[in-house]
Amino acid sequence: MGITRTNRYRLKDRKRFLPGLLLNEGFFHEVIKPIIDSHFPNLHYDAALTGHCSDALGFDTYISMDHYWGPRAIIFLSKKDHPKIAENLKSIVRQNLPESYKGFPTNWNFYLSDNGHRPEFSPDGQIDPNLSIETVGQFVHEELGVEYPQSLSSKDWLTFSEQELLHLTTGKVFHNTLHELEKMRASFRYYPHEIWLFKMRSLWKSIAEEQAFVGRCHDVKDELGERLIATRITNKLMKLCFYLEKSFYPYSKWFGTGFSKLDCAKELTPIFDEILSANSYKKREQSLCGAYIKMVKKHNGLKITEPLPLEIIDYYQRGYKGYQTNQIVDALTKSISPEFWNELGSVDLEKKDNRVFEIEPLLDDSNHVRNSKILRRIIMR
Repeated sequence: MGITRTNRYRLKDRKRFLPGLLLNEGFFHEVIKPIIDSHFPNLHYDAALTGHCSDALGFDTYISMDHYWGPRAIIFLSKKDHPKIAENLKSIVRQNLPESYKGFPTNWNFYLSDNGHRPEFSPDGQIDPNLSIETVGQFVHEELGVEYPQSLSSKDWLTFSEQELLHLTTGKVFHNTLHELEKMRASFRYYPHEIWLFKMRSLWKSIAEEQAFVGRCHDVKDELGERLIATRITNKLMKLCFYLEKSFYPYSKWFGTGFSKLDCAKELTPIFDEILSANSYKKREQSLCGAYIKMVKKHNGLKITEPLPLEIIDYYQRGYKGYQTNQIVDALTKSISPEFWNELGSVDLEKKDNRVFEIEPLLDDSNHVRNSKILRRIIMR
């Protein structure tokens, strides 16, 4: 079926797919920028494809084409210019857009029954583009729930979800004459040093609490429980891999894909696969121990704590093999300054009320890992 105004637009097509970052870089430079240059020749602005959605993260496939995928852009204006020209700018761009770019409609339907958005040819020729015009401060506030620019406390950083930090720092900047977007992205590029250490500490602490449970489940012939706990530990080890390489991890849909792009993925993926697919407790335990040793080697290579021993222990002489992960927790605790602990007001993190600061790395539900505002209400209570 051909593309016409009278047919419903059939967007998903393997042969026509191209990554959204590539599509929209061309859309900006070939279509939007010439319009802005013609009508606002002296305007300083930034332009990008960033924020949420698979295309901005660089994970889109042809499947993405039926939902929030197509010609779009975000224009960032200064706080001074935004109230003066944002509405007029969007109106002028709308009036001058072609009906399509590379065969994809520039008009979007924002009123689908499933609450989704996608490009569709307009039956009356009127174009409603997916063009967001905002300030960098508005963008940060929408993602993280904080004012920007302002100094951030340690508690602020602990409220930010990894996914929403990805929204701020991935994608691609197409135009940079305002110089505000790149400056913001640099400020959120990664965690401050002690927040980074604290997050790794939180994951190792959680592993320390559960690693012996794999053996305990095996003892009572609870193979399902054994597999579930081993899977939980693997998830945390994978998150630690992102931390060790100072890379934010995406939420569950793209977690494995994001992991595959890490430098350590080639070495560790086979071991993690063995943990998850092992058909016996002994094989699973052996693979977990192999993973612990490789992770500690990588930890030692960063020289962020005192060197840790590369040895497997017998947990309480119960016959459960594992790593003395409390050693990592203690070493990371010592590497974090007293000033950090004082800022949290948490001299004793073992108190239930204080453990709330460790919550973000332990969350996996996609509705929570993508919502810094929920985390903020919990941590800043």
